[in-house]
Amino acid sequence: MTLQPGEGIAGQVFASGETLILTPEVMAERFPDEASPDSTRASALCVAMRFRGTSIGVVSVIRVSGEPFEAIHARMLETFAEHCAASVVKTEHHQDLLGQIRKTA
Repeated sequence: MTLQPGEGIAGQVFASGETLILTPEVMAERFPDEASPDSTRASALCVAMRFRGTSIGVVSVIRVSGEPFEAIHARMLETFAEHCAASVVKTEHHQDLLGQIRKTA
């Protein structure tokens, strides 16, 4: 799914870089249009994939039962998202370099 920066929850996280821990209460307060009373979501995390301070994507995880996510879970997902962002950027650079080499060969 592709959203524009600022559109929906993921778009807001992308635009702001702010990590969100989403409980049903937070959803009802901050995102009432996206909160659903019949939702099976117990908790969710939404984290920006950032490379050198620039958002390149968003990682979201949902817990359908159990305890809500906490700050430690958010920090772990932020670290994972940073590694993913670096891998994506490095892969793109590698592909560009290979393309340039093929053109000159």
